[in-house]
Amino acid sequence: MIVIWVNIIPEPIKIIFKFFAGPKEIHDAYRYDGAFERTTSNIEKAIDAGFRVDLRTNVNKENYKCLEELAKFYIEKGWTNKENVRFYLAPVREKFGPCYFNPNLSYDEILSLFKSELITKTFGVFNGLFVKFYEGIWIPQFYNCPAHYRQIFYDPYGDLYTCMSALRTKELRIGKYYPSLELNENFQLYRKRNIFNIEKCRTCEFALLCGGGCSYNAFLRAGNLTNPDCYSMEILKEKFFNLFQDRNVLYYYFRVK
Repeated sequence: MIVIWVNIIPEPIKIIFKFFAGPKEIHDAYRYDGAFERTTSNIEKAIDAGFRVDLRTNVNKENYKCLEELAKFYIEKGWTNKENVRFYLAPVREKFGPCYFNPNLSYDEILSLFKSELITKTFGVFNGLFVKFYEGIWIPQFYNCPAHYRQIFYDPYGDLYTCMSALRTKELRIGKYYPSLELNENFQLYRKRNIFNIEKCRTCEFALLCGGGCSYNAFLRAGNLTNPDCYSMEILKEKFFNLFQDRNVLYYYFRVK
């Protein structure tokens, strides 16, 4: 794990990203026995070294009932009081995959997350449509995710990626950092992927909500990064939009009466 070697990480790397599938039993079931303790130890090393640490949990039917337990663990560790630690939930499908909403969660299951003040205060509900509201004000999305303007992953093999889901998909790497830094044409494709450069998005009434959709999902469906990912928007319309019509959701999320 990269965070074991915090003393030799190059200076330009400012953020360490880690994945928690849930509390110990769930995380170890996803990874291996002892993974939870090892991940916890490495996170503490990264925090103490002064790195910003992002802790992500992918929400699914197996773990959504345990999110309060995970939030309590973060609080007990004192991580929620650290300025360099951020927590968020991602509505992805299966254990690891494109960042679009998991349609396997029912309306009532989604609503149960909003009803938990512990969850909303710790995680903010979803790294998706709802996280694009700041203090009750909607923020238009010209890009779908940080992969298109500020995010880079360094894998152990010397390759660079902007999308976590695309790791080890060689066709989607943006270049190499070892033995020397080299960027390829994918770097520009990712940086230029926005609602102004995707033809279908220019006339779409939902463009400012989805930002063109998930580029990795577009690649899986169409074989390239330049197409929009409209499937994500269909799921958002089916699941999320109905939530906004529920006054309880507005209260649970924004804490407004």
